[in-house]
Amino acid sequence: MIPLSGDVAVGGKLMRDDQIDGLFQAAFQRDKSTQVVLKADRGVAHGRVVNLMERAKQAGLTRLAIGTSGGS
Repeated sequence: MIPLSGDVAVGGKLMRDDQIDGLFQAAFQRDKSTQVVLKADRGVAHGRVVNLMERAKQAGLTRLAIGTSGGS
């Protein structure tokens, strides 16, 4: 979950921004066909979502999906 501000939650666990790239790389190593589903609060800046998508792609993950969830 990508909140309006603060750390991203992955599987219910908060992840600092500097941990995300390692997470994407580890996911790619485990399964090259891993799908990344990015869910963002409404109102999250488009650029923040795109940044995470680009970082997933740089790690080799190409199956990406986005959605919105609650928030204001």
